[in-house]
Amino acid sequence: RIILQNLPLLIHQFSLRMEKGGRHGTNEDLEEMMVNSNAKNKLSDKLSKIAQKELSILCRVSELLIDRRSANTNTANSDASTSTTETMERMIHLLLPHLNPLKLSKKSPVVRERIQTDILGIVTKFLPLISSEAGLAHFQTLSKLLGPIAGQPGMSNGRIRGLVISSLETIANTKTSSDGGVVARNENEAAGSLKKLKQVVQTLQDLNAMNPKYIEEFDFDVLVPALNRLGNDDGADGSWLDLVQNPSKGPGNGTRSKISSARILTPLLYHLLHSLHATDGVITRGSFAALKALITTAKNHHQEHNDDNLWRNLIETTLVPCLKNGIGGNGGLSTTVDATRRLQILLLAHVIRTFHDSERVHLHGDLFPLIREDDLDLDFFLNLTHVQAHRRCRALARLRKVLNSSTGVNS
Repeated sequence: RIILQNLPLLIHQFSLRMEKGGRHGTNEDLEEMMVNSNAKNKLSDKLSKIAQKELSILCRVSELLIDRRSANTNTANSDASTSTTETMERMIHLLLPHLNPLKLSKKSPVVRERIQTDILGIVTKFLPLISSEAGLAHFQTLSKLLGPIAGQPGMSNGRIRGLVISSLETIANTKTSSDGGVVARNENEAAGSLKKLKQVVQTLQDLNAMNPKYIEEFDFDVLVPALNRLGNDDGADGSWLDLVQNPSKGPGNGTRSKISSARILTPLLYHLLHSLHATDGVITRGSFAALKALITTAKNHHQEHNDDNLWRNLIETTLVPCLKNGIGGNGGLSTTVDATRRLQILLLAHVIRTFHDSERVHLHGDLFPLIREDDLDLDFFLNLTHVQAHRRCRALARLRKVLNSSTGVNS
């Protein structure tokens, strides 16, 4: 009861400490502890342990907010209920950055899993209780958690990935008349867009379906059909285009199609990029085919509809940077698995081939002369990913020749 009475103050103090980056103690204490490298390491360990304890307490205390909000709702105390809702929104905003895998990389798997479970458990409980617009604002952040990390595989724990998908499902089940720039363009299309978002989440669940009979094994009877549907670029059921296409009636024109924001596809995109790192060939080949179909679909439809920039930006700002991170550019760490790097290079080549007439710099249409569809033996990207060393050397020699040519690709 004492905690409940002082809950706003407690949450406020924790929030301030998290916003300040976990600075503990006075400046004099910090300077004294950082006299030498050993003391600096001790300080880092101490602050890490303190922050971990604070985060654990914060997650446990946050559960009391749900009871507090329910009590305020039952007593018709609208002001207190609104205040509690705003506190929940602030808590989600503060907790989600701590799910960043790079921040958790130095922790043991047990500690990392406990932190992720605590935070995602709280977020999943809070999302239905806050405003729909505030929940949708976290859509992109949660989607990124399903993707690779700086060129390396992302979260591999199936249970943690399931919690992320549950959070996205909660967002998809919200009722809203506006989208905050995420899933719909206006009030009339919001309902249809949320329905499509539910389809996206359902596809995510299919791609992460686990076999009920075997531990830590995917249910390929569910997973493979979902991958095959995404591999279609003709608008068939379950394809990329189908997942964003809202049929609607136009006056005197019969049935016509409207395309909701392509950004609702980002969780699927990130998941498939993560799946390129899988050890199972069925998953990697299916993910590769699905991503190629996305690139083709984006090119075929980005000029036919009003939201052409959304299709192009999905490729330019989400897919291409992840591919470059995996290959080793763009500040990424580069994958150490040759098979994964090969798929990433071939996907980048497909982007270049498909958008070669685009003036967007980050779509790398200037590299199109390196692609030779008339003579595959001279194709730079195919040679670069060839199993034989002399073919890879041939690719680099051709690149040097083209860069030195005055009529070739600009360096």
